[in-house]
Formats: sequence, structure tokens, C-alpha cells
Amino acid sequence: MAPRAGPATHRSPASAAHTALLRDRCTSRRPVNQRLKVGHSSSPGSQTRVSGTLGARVACTGRGSRPRRSGQGRPGCTRMGLSGSRHLWGSAVLGDSAWWTLLLLLQPLLHRCSVGQFLFMGGCYNARAAPGSGVCREARDGECVGYAEESIRGIRETKETRAHGTSAEARGARVKVSTGTETRRQTDSGQCAVGTNGCAECDSSSTACARCEAGKRLEGSQCVDGIGVPLGRGLTADPKQCTNSQQCSSSGNNCLDVTIGGSSKEVCTKCEDTHVPIDGVCTDKTNTNGKCTPKNDGTCTACSDPYYLYSGGCYATCPDGTYADSSTRQCASCDGTCKTCSAAGDSKCKSCRDGYFLGAANNAAGKCIQCSSKDEAGWPGVDNCAKCTSSNAESTPAVCTECADNYYLKTVQSTTSCETNCGEGFFATTVENVKKCVSCSTTENGGIENCAKCSLKASSARAGAAVTCTECGSGKKLSPLKDACLDTCPAGTYDSSNVCTPCHTSCAECNGNANQDSCTACYPGHVLNKTDSLNTGTCIPECTGRYAENCEAGMCTAVLGGSKYCSKCAVGYAPIDGVCTAVATTSRDTSGCTASDGVCTACTGANYALLSGGCYNTKALPGSAVCTQAGNNGQCTTCANGQSANSGVCPACAEGCANCKTGVDKCDTCYSGYYLSGTSCVKCTENSNSIQGIKDCVSCKEPSGGSGPVTCYVTQEPTVDPAGPSVNKGGLSSGAIAGISVAVIVVVGGLVGFLCWWFVCRGKA
Repeated sequence: MAPRAGPATHRSPASAAHTALLRDRCTSRRPVNQRLKVGHSSSPGSQTRVSGTLGARVACTGRGSRPRRSGQGRPGCTRMGLSGSRHLWGSAVLGDSAWWTLLLLLQPLLHRCSVGQFLFMGGCYNARAAPGSGVCREARDGECVGYAEESIRGIRETKETRAHGTSAEARGARVKVSTGTETRRQTDSGQCAVGTNGCAECDSSSTACARCEAGKRLEGSQCVDGIGVPLGRGLTADPKQCTNSQQCSSSGNNCLDVTIGGSSKEVCTKCEDTHVPIDGVCTDKTNTNGKCTPKNDGTCTACSDPYYLYSGGCYATCPDGTYADSSTRQCASCDGTCKTCSAAGDSKCKSCRDGYFLGAANNAAGKCIQCSSKDEAGWPGVDNCAKCTSSNAESTPAVCTECADNYYLKTVQSTTSCETNCGEGFFATTVENVKKCVSCSTTENGGIENCAKCSLKASSARAGAAVTCTECGSGKKLSPLKDACLDTCPAGTYDSSNVCTPCHTSCAECNGNANQDSCTACYPGHVLNKTDSLNTGTCIPECTGRYAENCEAGMCTAVLGGSKYCSKCAVGYAPIDGVCTAVATTSRDTSGCTASDGVCTACTGANYALLSGGCYNTKALPGSAVCTQAGNNGQCTTCANGQSANSGVCPACAEGCANCKTGVDKCDTCYSGYYLSGTSCVKCTENSNSIQGIKDCVSCKEPSGGSGPVTCYVTQEPTVDPAGPSVNKGGLSSGAIAGISVAVIVVVGGLVGFLCWWFVCRGKA
């Protein structure tokens, strides 16, 4: 018969697991070499968990479970099936140290604070309001990331975990457990005992310590080492407190109790009977030079000039929240809204607590006004504002620094407001734990330079900017990716009301629409097959179509703008703008070509230059890509790439380079389809050093940081001649059509075969 179940324990599974593991760790009597596997009890709806080691006490959690008594078999829980396999709670067991590490890692999950709060001594505190603001200036993810004072930098230090006492009699052994500030001592039983763990006096319930021994302080219901700061750290704030690090250690300080002073510093407020607190340090009461009138309980009852009585000690400077009352020689309390004050009363504030601002100018004393108040004449607050500073000018609203929950702080010029909707030109985000409306153009907070209107991206898409720009300002052009505001639109796009809009994918430039025959420039390796007098047309592969007609075999070698053209034509023809033109017409056209043996030897027409055996217009592509001005007989005088012409010839830059003013191997700008890597131009599809190209990309820009993938504006499938016989006018190639046809035949054939089997073979069955 199973033993009767005990009363249910009402606590969370996470808390129970935490306690059980801790007890197991602290009371284990021998090394772990075997773990327990937990099954389910036979009782419906019940489940019990166990943690522990064989040969040690077992901690059971769950409804109606308890450790098995000696003589009842292996150690374990009575309502659970246990085995000696290396499993715990149905999962693979870790080593003893690994379990302890896992427990420490789970601590933040078991004790989690909300946004803006931090975990401190077992409780959650707001970093933006007293008393938490006295310890921590900034909290993130439940932890303090910006401490208020140097003296408490040790708050986040995690102490080494170790057990005290290893004998069988030490079942109530003390264990050093991290509290975040100091090491806390506790007993397994949870009962208070005078003389145990540094406790000098227990409370009436005997469950918590009420007063600690010398050298320790009371933290909650536990006695911890030290008098107010982590061991070995001194206090140097105003008012003066511990100035000697040794006086702040756990030995020789004569301090019995501490408190948080007005400057958010821990000071000694009660010393041993032979000492008294002077500026927060326990001083021999026979050596105070009359500063303190001592009592016999380790405190002062009065102080002499220039000291003031505060929390049982004498101080030269009164802490925040108090002022020096010369008539009583005490630090008297300011009004509750004041952080500092000159005297009692709500109009004597010199500075204000969080949530208030000073209604006075020129450092005068005044009243602290709630940040959201509009009731105080001459000193208006800001609607829904939680924290603020004074404008220092009467009739001018306070300057809000943080809004109430569900509101965002918006700043336009010098005016602040709290909004639920940020409005046009702003986006909502969180900056240093403060909800703000940030300008779309503020790059340091996720905006885009020169962006006038934007929308917030989904959080999963915020690898770079936090927003998508929808409109640029200052005359800039909106990138086709909506991630930048540009001076000019990139290759493959055209400017449509300051928005870079894609051309047809075959065009490097176009005349204002996405039609295939609207190209005005082509990518390297392609040439413009003009279809009208407006210099528009389609882009076809170099040395094909009419650009190949009447060209001598193997003579398509003239390179202009990254593409090849015919350099020598058949007899009776000469190259004019890259096309072999009949000699009979050259004397009548505008080029003024003097033809001889398939080439031009001079170009007498206005704005025509003699380049690679042909006459080319310097005011239109492809000629303008090489020469922008010509002289007598077509001799080029001004090169497009920044080089100086030599006898009418422009030295060529390296491949892909459009401008190389300082040297042919030192590129400044690249042709479309290339990006700049150092001083070299690299195809958008290729890698260079730490920059990665992108497949099928024909318009790109190098990454701003100098590493990573290129920014690709246009991708293009491997191109073919649009007029070629292998292209279906509906958009599918003949190869694609053939593949689809084969797939259809296979599917139909398979279906027919299945139907035959079904009706014939199944019919026979």
C-alpha cells in the first residue's frame, strides 16, 4: 500500500526545481556517479520530480510525494518509479558541475524583471525612479547596465560558489550563494539561530535574523559580509563616507548597521558601542574631536559645527533630500518633490526628483512641478510626460526626456511632446530604454540620410537601417531598394519624380519607361540597336546584327565604352558610329569620313573623332564614352576617361574602368556592371578581397563598409539576342517549352498507366 500523500506544496515548478537542485548541491555527501530516472506515479494526474544523488538526501517535488525511508529500497520518492540510469526528468544527465552551471544560467529566467527594471537583492527596481535610480542609471533585459556610482560597481560580480562543512554532522551546512552584491549565508532548515551565519538576534518568529554580528550587515532577513559595499571597495562620494577601502571590508570596521543615504550611497548608521559614525565611517568615540555627542549604542545624539546629525551619524555635508538646519545642527528633510533644497517648504527646492521640474530660472530656488502638469501658471509641463527638465524660461514648456507608458517622445527643433503616433517624417523606436519618435534621416538611430518619409521595417528585417524610405528630401533620388537617397540614379534605372524606377532589365539607361526598345545605353558586352532618331533602341550582344554586317572577319576589335565594334569593314565600306557604312554615302553624311581599305583615315565632320579606324560622334554613345571633343581631321583632344590624348589617341583604362585620371591602372569610376574595389573595377558577379559579388547582377555598388556582398540594383538572367530564333515572343525560350512538353508527356503517360492497372489488374482480382 502506498503511503498517504502529504499536503500539496503551492509553488511554481521552476521555483521547486531551483530549491531541490540547491538542496542537492549543498547537502551531497559523496561524488555523483549515478543519477536517478524519474517516472510517473500510478496515481492518475500526479507527477513527481526528484533531484539528488545516490547516497545523499533526495529532494522530492510534486503533489503527494516524499523521500523513501531507509529499508524501502533505493533512495528516491515513494510515488515515483526510480531507476539507476543516467537520466533526470526524462533527459540525459549532465555532470554535477554542468548541472550547477545550468542552474546559474536559468537564474535570469526564473527571476525576470520587466522593461526598465533590474534585478537587485531579489527584487525588481525601476532604474528611472527612486530608490532604484540611486543604484542604477540604465537597465536592459532585466539587468543593470549603467550603475549610478563607482562604489557599487561590484553589484554584478558573481561570487564563487562553494560549500562550508563536509562532515556528516554538517547537514545544515552553510553555502555561499550569489546575491549580486555580496555573499549571503543561509541554513537548509530556513530557521534563524543566534550565533549561526553571523546573526546576533533573531526576530520573534525565529525564521529571520533581526540584527547581525559586527562586521556584517542585515540584507532582508540574512546577514551578509561587509558594511555596505562589496569587499575591498571604498566610498568617496559627497557626502564623504568610507574613504579607506580597508574600512569598508568585513574586518575592523566596527559597523553594525548601514542604510542607503540620500546620495544613493550606503553609509554606516550604527557602530559598536565604542565607535560612532562620522561621515559614514565608524570612528572611535574618544577621538571625534567634539564632532559627535555619542550615545552608548554606537550612534550620535548631536553634532557640532560644521557637522550635522543624519541617521545617527555626523556629516559635514547633508545628503540629497535633506538640507542643513543650522538651528538644530541636523539634516532636515526637504519637501518630498525636492531632490535638493535650501530650506523646508515646497518653494525652496534647488533641484527636483524624477517626474518633476524646477519652476525657477537662473538657479534660483522654486517649486518642483510635475512634468505633465499644465496647472502651474508660467511654468507649463508637457502632456503625458513622465520625466523632464526645466526650460529655465518662464512661460516656456518643460523639456520632456521620457514619456508615460504607451507614449513616444518626439522632438521638433527644441519643442518636445509625447505622442501615440509619431506622424510623417518620424518612426517609433526605443533608444537607451526610452521610447522615442526618431526622424527618418537620423542615421545613428536606424534612419536613412536625407530621408524625408519612411516606414518602420519588421524587426526581423532590420539588418541595416530600421526603416524603409518612401521619399527623399534635399533633391535626392530614392534608391530602387528604398534603402538610400542618392545624387543620381544607378544603372538600370531612370529618375521618375526623384524616385529611381527600373528600366527594362536589358537597358543600362532608358528614356523614361520600362519598354525593351526604350534603351539609351547598354551594359558592357552589348550595343544599342537604334530604332528611331531619338537614339533609343534595344540592347543586343556586341558584334551581332547590323554591327556585324560587312565587317571583315575577326575585325570586331574596337573597344568603346566596354563593348566591341568593327574596326575594319569589307572593301567599299567604312565604320561610322560602329556600323559598316557604304563608302558611296560617307562623303555625304555628317561624319566626313575619308575612307580607304575598309577604314576611315580622317573625320572632317563637326563633333566627329577618328577612333579605332572609324568616325564616331563625340556627343552620343558609343563615341562619347571615349572622346568628348575633337580637332582637325577628327583628332581627339579631350578624352572621356580623364587621360590626356596622345596624337589623337586616348590611352585606355583597365577593364571595366570608365575614368582613370591618375593612371590607367588606378580607376576612379567604373562602367555599369562593375563595382570599385580599391582602385580596380570588378564585375558585379565576381568576388574581390572581402567583397562578394552576386549572381546575375548587372548593376551594383560596393558595400559601404568595404566588406560583405555588393548592393545589387538590377539582376539579369543570361541574355540572348531578342530577335534570335530561340526566343519565344511570349517570353519562354524554345528549350523551356521543350522541357515543359516532356514533363506533360511523362505525367499523362504515368496517369494512363495507373488507370490501366486499376481497371484491368484490379478487375481480375
